[in-house]
Parts: sequence; structure tokens; C-alpha cells
Amino acid sequence: MWKKGIQHFMLGILMIAVLAACSGNGGKESTPTPANSENTQTEGNKEGQTAAPTDAPKEPVELIISSTTGAPVEAFDNAVGNVLRKKFPQYKITYISNPTQSFDELLALNKKIDIVYHADRWYFDMLEKYDLQFDMTDLLAKHNIDLNAFDPGLIQGLKASGGGKIYGLPAFSYVEVLHYNKEIFKKFGVPFPKDGMTWDEILDIARKLTREDGGTQYLGLLAHMGHFLSMNQLSLPFADADLKPTFLSDDWKKILDTYVVRPGQDQGYQKAVKDAGGFGDGWLGFDFFTAKKNLAMLVFFSDVSKEIPDQMKGVDWDFAALPTFADLPNVGSQAMSTVFGLTSTTQHVEESMEVLSYLVSKEYQMEVSRSGSISVLNDEEVKAVLGKDTQFPDKNWGALTYNKIAPLAPIPKYWTDFQNILLSKVPEVMNGNLDVNTALREAQEFAEKTMAEKPKTGN
Repeated sequence: MWKKGIQHFMLGILMIAVLAACSGNGGKESTPTPANSENTQTEGNKEGQTAAPTDAPKEPVELIISSTTGAPVEAFDNAVGNVLRKKFPQYKITYISNPTQSFDELLALNKKIDIVYHADRWYFDMLEKYDLQFDMTDLLAKHNIDLNAFDPGLIQGLKASGGGKIYGLPAFSYVEVLHYNKEIFKKFGVPFPKDGMTWDEILDIARKLTREDGGTQYLGLLAHMGHFLSMNQLSLPFADADLKPTFLSDDWKKILDTYVVRPGQDQGYQKAVKDAGGFGDGWLGFDFFTAKKNLAMLVFFSDVSKEIPDQMKGVDWDFAALPTFADLPNVGSQAMSTVFGLTSTTQHVEESMEVLSYLVSKEYQMEVSRSGSISVLNDEEVKAVLGKDTQFPDKNWGALTYNKIAPLAPIPKYWTDFQNILLSKVPEVMNGNLDVNTALREAQEFAEKTMAEKPKTGN
């Protein structure tokens, strides 16, 4: 069933967001030469051969889709490929998994990749590294794609990262949301969190639930910090367009104080994290929430419950909207979206754009929403069916769309390096080994030194 395929496909993208790092940049433009399907040669039309009868069936136009995500063929086909084949039987949809053939090999063999995709944080790196940028701006009106139909928080950042050009369109997205363990709240007589709460209110609840009881250290709140910093609610980029880090901003102080210092002040909390080996790859909170079951509130991707349902089934849990800053009401996290776009090598511009148009259509996005992924469209009918076909249809799925999506911050070159530099300071801040000002100053200095040693252009 393709809806389940979306889940496995999105899990691959989610894992990329957690673990992967690519190098590259976005921004240059190459203009391909369009080729209409009507003009595509068949084997019988080649020079030196007898022309085929005009009513002979043509070979179907082959559209090659690939990515550097490494998603296996089966996952792609179950989520996207088979849907497209059914919708467009006149096209041959071919997905080439990067581990099977790398982009370098494909391009060396003169394979014309038509469509590429990746999580937005790595999408522009991929385009720049392989010189695949294709501005689709002029094609949007022709194919009746209205950017105003999308959630504005998604489109604004993609345009900014593309220098005002449209190098891709989002097809799936997810945000940060609050998951909570009902049993812990019941055990200590604390009311459940609700949609629309502020960080001050949630952190007050977290303090009440961070306690030792019966030999178990309970933790009030924990987040996957890698996600949380990169998807922060203030839309803070790690660096500006000139690759100067932004870590000395007062807003970063506010972010770290809220996300790190205040939740982690309790010594028992600090010891539990340290004994578990620190933040590690970021899945620590998920382990506390589903395995140890000693974490009351977990901030994590909105997709995780339907991507890894077996672990979640053992917990009596629900969603609440991500808490917001009092001076920035109703603004949640940035989204992380999976972006699809045409490439500079495509010889099938119109056909590829037809396929891409379907991926962002209401018809397809209704099924995306039903499968538990947030639709990229700002459509109340689509939002109303969110999560209906998951294993948890009775959860508070409205929490995922309760807040506005924060605008996507521009994605600088060497994005992953900036993220890791800031992330490396989080354990020291939480444990009290560094104050926030010192941590941010050290991160700024190290980032500036690192960037000075990297090329500013090229791959």
C-alpha cells in the first residue's frame, strides 16, 4: 500500500536529517534545452533506418529520478514511483538509487537526470555540487502551480536559498511537536499540556516532573537538539550569505536559554543525560520516552510516531503543539521538507514538470496528509484528514498544524559544519561547564576559523 510506502520513504529522509551531512552549495543556474515528448525520436526514426509508420506506438518517455539520499528503490517506488507510474502510464518512471550508481557515474555515462529530491537543508548542496540547478519560475504559471497555495513558511526560505529563483518545490514536510507520556502526568497529578501553551508554562511543568521517585529519575522535557536548533522558531540562520556565523546574536542566547539551560538545570537531569552517554546522535530523548519511559515530554519530529510505530505503541502518549515564545505567539518551528525539482540535464522539461505538478497537487497531498505527514499546502480540507490512515488516528493531530510554520531560514554553504559547531557546545552549557555567552563566543570564533580555511566558491 503506497501510503505505508510514504512512511518508509519519509523515514529515510528523516534519518538523513538526523545523520547525514553533504558538502556543496546552491545558487548557480544552468538553462537546459527543452525537449517535447512529441519530438522524441523512436528507434525507428534514427538516421539510416526506415521511418516507422506515423501510427506506430512511440517508446514511452523515460523520466529518470535520483537523489544523494541513498533511499533504496523499494522505498522510493512504494512511496512515489508506483503512484507516478499509475498516474502517468505514458511515461517510464525510472528511479536510480545513489548507492547503485552515484551522480558522478550517472553524469559520466551521460545519463540525463530529470528530477532530483532531498531534504531542504541538503537540497541546494546537491544541486551546486553537480551543477544541476534549473529555475522553474517560468514554468509555474504554465502548469497552474500557485505558490500562494503552499504554506508560506516553506516557500519563503526556498526562494531565499535559491537567490529568488525556484529550484525546487516541497512535497512532504514535518515540524517539531511536543509528545507527552500521559502515565507520568497521571502519576504525579500534573495536568496534561495543551495546544497554545508558552515556553514559560511548559518549563514550569517540566520542573514539576523532573524528580526522582522509587529509584527512577524522571525527566520533564528533552528535545533532539540537532533538529531543534536548525528548525528554531526564530528562523535564525547559522550564518549569513557571506558565511559569517550568527552565533553572537542575542536571539541565539534566547534559544539556548529556553531549549537547553532552563530544561536542564536539575542535577538529576544532568546526571541521567551524562550516564546515558550524552546527547549522542540525538535520539537520546526518544530512548528515554519509549524504552526507559522516564521522560514526560519529548520534542521531536512530527512524523516519528508513524515512522516507528512499534516503539510508540508501548507508551500512553499524545501530541500537543510546540510551545511558543510569549512575544512570538502561534509561531512553531521551521519545517523540514522534502524538495523535488527539475535539473539542468533534463531533456523532458514539460513531462517532468507535469509529474512534479502532481506531487504538489491537492489530490496527492490529501493522501500525504492522511498518511501522517504534514501537507505542504495551506488547505483546511487537506489538514482535516491529517493522520487518519496511521496507526494512531485518535491522537491530537491538530497539534501539528496548530502553530504557523516559522519561515525557513536561508541555508548557507557548509550548513552542516555550522550546525555541528553550535551543537558541540550544548552538553557543556547544559552541564553548567560553560555559560551561554562563553559557549556562543567560542562557537563563533571556531566557526570563523573553520570557514576561513574553506573555499568560498566551487564544490
